[in-house]
Amino acid sequence: MSTHLELLVRREGERVLLLVPDVGRVTGVHPKGTSLTGGQTAGVLLRLGRSATLTVPAGVSGTVASEAPEAFRQPVAAASILYELLPLAAGDAQAAVDSAEVSAADALLSPQSGRFYRKPSPTDPDFVSAGDVIQAGDPIGLIEVMKTFAQVPYTPGPGLPERAKVIEVLVADGADVDRGTPLLRVEPA
Repeated sequence: MSTHLELLVRREGERVLLLVPDVGRVTGVHPKGTSLTGGQTAGVLLRLGRSATLTVPAGVSGTVASEAPEAFRQPVAAASILYELLPLAAGDAQAAVDSAEVSAADALLSPQSGRFYRKPSPTDPDFVSAGDVIQAGDPIGLIEVMKTFAQVPYTPGPGLPERAKVIEVLVADGADVDRGTPLLRVEPA
């Protein structure tokens, strides 16, 4: 069962700093330039063999100005800075709200917990990217569990079309996911 932790907030003028609420290792961090808003998933905190989904607190939004950690599972101390946010540009505000409103109705959910890979190998292109058209059975990524890889096919469920256009890939390459984590946002193609 996945737990959720809200990031801590510290404001410095127009800058907003989002802080890790506990000690552990973080993964699935958004890259510089990403728009974030309240309620949106902001990464995963691994603590004592358990994972917790990190979320942006309600009322907070901005564009990530800080670089993502270099290490895949970056060690962090409690209250260390995970993101520095700058105010959203006018056009980015709606995009951030839209991306925070991911639901089962427009997203393909992870069929199991594990580590999600967007590519078949480090040198290959992603299985899918924003703008691609996919249909039932098309591979969208891999999930690794205990050194065993399983292909994740596009499987239309309730509310998902048989043929879909990928709006957004929601999970970073190599991020840990829980069963039910949204992987892709799609719309009918």
